[in-house]
Amino acid sequence: MFKIEFEKSTGEYITIWVGFDGLIKKSDKDPAHWSERVVINPHLLETGKQMTVYGLYTDAIERESYFVLKVEKEEI
Repeated sequence: MFKIEFEKSTGEYITIWVGFDGLIKKSDKDPAHWSERVVINPHLLETGKQMTVYGLYTDAIERESYFVLKVEKEEI
């Protein structure tokens, strides 16, 4: 599992935990929003890079991009 810290455009800092499959497992803020989202190739993320988050259950492709502040690999 990966622990990823990032900043939203509003200046809010958020931490999410992402499985190796890319599914967001939990978050420290607004869990309902993040529960149906996925990160493509989380193992390739690096600090200082952009992370794109995709919605799973939407009619149109929904995506958001965030600046990654920190990435850590955690044991389950």
